[in-house]
Amino acid sequence: QVSPTARSDDEMQDFPFCFDAVYEISVSAATLDLSLKLTNTGKADQPLDAGWHPYFASDEEPMVVIPASARWEPFPDPEPTPTGRLCPLPAGVSLSNGHRIPPGELWDDVFKLDEPDSEGDGSCISWNESARGVLFKSGRIERLPLRRWIKTRVRAESGRSAPLPHMQLYTPIGRQAVCLEPLAAIPNAINLSGANAGTRVGFNTVSPGASIRYHISL
Repeated sequence: QVSPTARSDDEMQDFPFCFDAVYEISVSAATLDLSLKLTNTGKADQPLDAGWHPYFASDEEPMVVIPASARWEPFPDPEPTPTGRLCPLPAGVSLSNGHRIPPGELWDDVFKLDEPDSEGDGSCISWNESARGVLFKSGRIERLPLRRWIKTRVRAESGRSAPLPHMQLYTPIGRQAVCLEPLAAIPNAINLSGANAGTRVGFNTVSPGASIRYHISL
């Protein structure tokens, strides 16, 4: 449960919203399901966004597939955040067909997921693949490709889940890992919208007493 806290009697509250959060985790043989439900317990409409930050262990040149054909242009800052403008992918990069990340290539970019076919269930699957050593019962060791995937919804699931239409690709420095981070809105979306009403960014606005739910499968 999140509630506002005032810095003093004479100053504005640091965080002016209050809400309840319920986090559910379900584990099966090969899948991890994560669900986050947020309920507005305040007296006014409030913006609510969500995202996950999973790390996937990788080898030196992992293959990454993200069904996206556009990225959000970043500000040239040490901690880049999107400007609110969409732009093409970097030259020579096709994430939908798979992009192998060589050593030293760093990513900290947010992509807009492509809309799935109308006959689908409104979800997208992104994944990374890397070679891992596998020990067989016979004692033989063999390097085999291991694919780790993340399933998110691009379109809302009526009465169940809100969409997570963006995916951030992050390669942490000094770690053999790849991060695929599903996001309900681009980073800093609320501030961008307030600074420029014409900026094409979206985020969820929840009325008092209403709830919103986000869900991913790993």
